[in-house]
Amino acid sequence: MKRSILDLDSILIKKYKQYLLPSILTSLALALNEFADYMIISNLLGEQAFATANLAAPLCLGIAACYMLLGSGGSGCYSVFLGRWEKQKAGSVFRLSVYLAWIFGIVYMAVGFIFRDALTNILCPDRSLVTYFSEYYVTVLLTAPFIVAMLTTIWFLPPSGAPVIATVVNIVSNVVNIIMDFVYMKGLDLGIRGSVLATFTGYVVGMLVMLVLLKKHNVRIANSPVGSDAATLFTKIFRLGASVALLQVCFAVRYSIGNQLAIRYAGQDGIIAFPLCLQTFSIASIFILGTADAAQPILAMLNGQMDHQGEAQVLKRSLFFQVIFGLGLVGVLELFPGVLVSLYRITGPDTIAMAIKGVRIFALTYITRGVCIQFMRFFLVARKTRYALLISLFDGLGVIPAGFILCEFF
Repeated sequence: MKRSILDLDSILIKKYKQYLLPSILTSLALALNEFADYMIISNLLGEQAFATANLAAPLCLGIAACYMLLGSGGSGCYSVFLGRWEKQKAGSVFRLSVYLAWIFGIVYMAVGFIFRDALTNILCPDRSLVTYFSEYYVTVLLTAPFIVAMLTTIWFLPPSGAPVIATVVNIVSNVVNIIMDFVYMKGLDLGIRGSVLATFTGYVVGMLVMLVLLKKHNVRIANSPVGSDAATLFTKIFRLGASVALLQVCFAVRYSIGNQLAIRYAGQDGIIAFPLCLQTFSIASIFILGTADAAQPILAMLNGQMDHQGEAQVLKRSLFFQVIFGLGLVGVLELFPGVLVSLYRITGPDTIAMAIKGVRIFALTYITRGVCIQFMRFFLVARKTRYALLISLFDGLGVIPAGFILCEFF
């Protein structure tokens, strides 16, 4: 006896809600990694170290682009094959994604060292911060291969039926990271390098926890040898992950240009106030990415089964949560911007005034940004790659011309 359409919709919404909380908690853990790192750097090492970490942020976003390309693209492709009951192909996608993660991480590290001087000149225009910057830069590159491989792997846990394990791994990693920030930066006096080493240590512990939990709960990620269709599978992974990765690349470019404009037009106050505004992205990503990540594996499986009505139901519910969360976030940031600024112990009155004004302006973008990100993820699953890429380009680079105009004439 067939279930009614209403019953099927209810089952899909229930499944989506089952993924929603773990996804939000996972995004919370990842956001806290960045948010807490910057806050601890500012409080333990001062404003110069805080500014330095901000200048190096595009380097970290490049690493994020690598693991999002392979993690988002790979897990999306993996989910589609599982939806088609093609478990062996899904397993090949997983193994290929992990292999590529190590290759991408190693290549990223090598390119970073080869072009170290040129990238330092581009990313760190304030010459008084070069020594700090170089320490941070080198440590980030050395940890890149492991970080890319680890975070790529975590993407495959939710579609393998283990969203809670993914959440636990991320929470454990980031709790360890916060603890080790104090150990490395304060206890061992490693300075700004300690922040990166703390992140690395957190993910090493997270990987060990993941292996233990997978074995304890008998969770198996489909894992099969990569055959002669490796090039075809890579193309599928790339198509599904390209727009998400491009979003990170564009954000890195926007971040770097924003730093340049902040230094040029506002000097030392600007290079401290601007990253404070960008920290609101970390808060917003908890809900924007958490809501989108909860929907993606379900949308991919439904697409693999050609269940377009089910896709529409999940997309509507996800958009509903994007708007609700966005409205709440905008309200909090508009009413209490000073709370965020106070967490970083910024003391200059001009810097504080500049940061509060910037936070309120940034907050206004988060409802529409959440909707855009949700549609970008949907277009990826629906194989409308062109639309997803356009959203990525607009979201990442669309504000740059406006930034130049407003800084120059206002």
